Formats: sequence, C-alpha cells, structure tokens
Amino acid sequence: MSLATKLKAENDRLSHTEMTWFSRSAYNLVIERYKTWPHTALLSLTKSCIGFTSMTDKAHTDELLVYRCLCLYLRSVLSISIGREIEDTKTHHYAEAHAAIHDFNQIYLPRKAVQSPTAQNTLDDKYQMLLIFDFEALLHLREWQAMETIMKASTISAYTNLLGDSSAASWERSVRGVC
Repeated sequence: MSLATKLKAENDRLSHTEMTWFSRSAYNLVIERYKTWPHTALLSLTKSCIGFTSMTDKAHTDELLVYRCLCLYLRSVLSISIGREIEDTKTHHYAEAHAAIHDFNQIYLPRKAVQSPTAQNTLDDKYQMLLIFDFEALLHLREWQAMETIMKASTISAYTNLLGDSSAASWERSVRGVC
C-alpha cells in the first residue's frame, strides 16, 4: 500500500473537528512565526496543510475550504518571498506561487457568494493581493498570454469594489465582448 493510500485511510478516520483544528493551527503558526522561522520551513507547513485537507471529502465543508484557501494564500506569499530572495530558484518559486494562486481561485471563485460574510471579506482581500502576486509571478515566468486574464480579473475586481456586486456584474457582461 502506498504512503498516500495509507494517509488517505488514516485521514478518513479523522473527525471534522480534528481536520479543522489542524488547518487552523497550521495557518496560525505560519502567521505567528512568519518573521522568525525560515520561509522554506513555513512553506513546507502550508503545503502539508493543503495536502492534508485535500485528501478527504471532509475538506469540502465551508470552514475547511476557507482554511485551505488561507493556506494557499500563504503558500503563494511565501513562494513569492523566497523567489525574490533566492536568485537560482526564482523560477521554481514563482511557478509554485502561480500554481497556489490557481488552486485558490479554483476554490474561491465558484463559491464566492456561499461563504459567511466574515470569511467572504477575508477571502476577498486575499484575492485582491493574489491578483498582484500572480501578475508578478507571470511577469517573472514570462507568461505574457496569461497576463490578459489577470488584467481582466483585476479590472472586474476593482469595479466590484467600487460599484458593488450587482453593478459590477452588469458592467462585466457589457464589456465581455470588448476584452
């Protein structure tokens, strides 16, 4: 039996409370130790949390998805930070940041209106920052084609903040053919 299969079997025995505790604790530990621990160690912890919560169907509860998004956010922040510091691994870390941002968007965007107001505001703020980080990552990766998507998402996000969701949605529909 492979290690992943063993971990999945063990994970299926964990309660929702245990998974939530682990996710919350991992996130809080990374925040608490951001300035004192090596970013590579913190990155490993966020990856473990993301992997842990993605190995079971229990991860599809709102609270666990919020913590998973928060850990994906931290993974991208840490990857960008390491990419800025270490020249010879810059491409790897920017690619990792872009992948984490993509995973965040896969969870966050379809469920945007489903979250509690507090979680929604937190994830909205993280999404805004991730647009900036994704732009930086794509710039360093020289992914020029993907930049258009980031620019469009940033414009829509800015109008949503300025006009509110319903006005921004109608504006988005009106310019969809233009961009």
